[in-house]
Amino acid sequence: MTRACFLILLFLFPLNVIANSNEKFVLQILEPTGGKIEKPVSWFYEERHRSARSLSWVISKEEPTNGYETGLAIQLMVGIQDKTKMTPAQFVKNHLNAVAKAAISAKACEPESIGFFIRQCLELEEEKVVNGKVIQFHVLYSFFWNDDTDMVGVTVAGSPSDSWSKYQGIFERMSKIDLIDMDRFKE
Repeated sequence: MTRACFLILLFLFPLNVIANSNEKFVLQILEPTGGKIEKPVSWFYEERHRSARSLSWVISKEEPTNGYETGLAIQLMVGIQDKTKMTPAQFVKNHLNAVAKAAISAKACEPESIGFFIRQCLELEEEKVVNGKVIQFHVLYSFFWNDDTDMVGVTVAGSPSDSWSKYQGIFERMSKIDLIDMDRFKE
């Protein structure tokens, strides 16, 4: 009976969730949009904006200046229709298809409404060359769009495949991102 209870609990509460339950999180504000994301206290945060139309942030386990293995890259692009002649929804569909074709294996999630945006994701395995060595990575791409505002957001959460289960709970928590604080931009 005790063994059966243990197996039921193990099924209901996977080890990766238990392993990450002690991780402490802090609210990180994404400037200049006022967006919000919970990040592990011990992880790094870096802004990498290219222009007012292409905002980028990195949250990573390792110091990100010279690259990182485990982390989340965030990008918000404005003016998609002007630049590409596609609606944000078309832009996302094209990129989802391109990413899926290049993947070793892929699993897509259905589009869902997340506040101001619609979100669709693609979880996959892909190979990357790191320091001249081919490493298998587990990656979760999430695309966010809103055709009314001509914006697309992309998050890319990843780690080496052999450590994905250790960080999966953290990435799931960080996927509850709020890219823009709309109250900040009300007139």
